[in-house]
Amino acid sequence: METIESLGFSLPSTAALESHADRGNDAFSFLAIETVPDYLGTAVRLAVGTSTAWEYEANLGFYDEQISQWKDVVSMSVMG
Repeated sequence: METIESLGFSLPSTAALESHADRGNDAFSFLAIETVPDYLGTAVRLAVGTSTAWEYEANLGFYDEQISQWKDVVSMSVMG
């Protein structure tokens, strides 16, 4: 079963947001490149009664170029 993850953000009209996620395995992996505001994704649901923290990092891009440094990591508590 999947769970929905929702990350809210806004973007300039010519930018894209590249995001990576660490879903409790102590390693960031590619999540998405978004060109429209807000990210709505899916991930495997945690077992009932368990919890963890998922972390996200992102940077802005313009066409194929990264135009910002990686932003501060954002942490979200997730419960099964």
